[in-house]
Amino acid sequence: VVSTQSTGSSGINAEYGVDIWSLGCTLYNMAFLRSPFEWITTEQGGSIALAVMNRHIKYPTDVNYSKGLIDFIEFMLQVDPEKRPDIDTVIQKLDMLESNSSFALENVDFH
Repeated sequence: VVSTQSTGSSGINAEYGVDIWSLGCTLYNMAFLRSPFEWITTEQGGSIALAVMNRHIKYPTDVNYSKGLIDFIEFMLQVDPEKRPDIDTVIQKLDMLESNSSFALENVDFH
């Protein structure tokens, strides 16, 4: 997982921001079976580091995931570590999505 976070003196705990970034990348990978930044490198020959820094994320159009899931992934993949949510906020957002059923798969046949 490539992260935008550095270990500078910004006063932010780099560990947790990277964990949330990694969680967003992992969720994207589980849903779409590739890295969120792999599209830019395979389709345009760009670098992953540049894609991460410019937040070039592409979502496949041939899947039936809800907007809630896409928004949840976007929520965690904030380039600026100061804008990235903490784990408590991620859990609250997940609880909200689950209670609104906007997180569920739409029209997916598991058989």
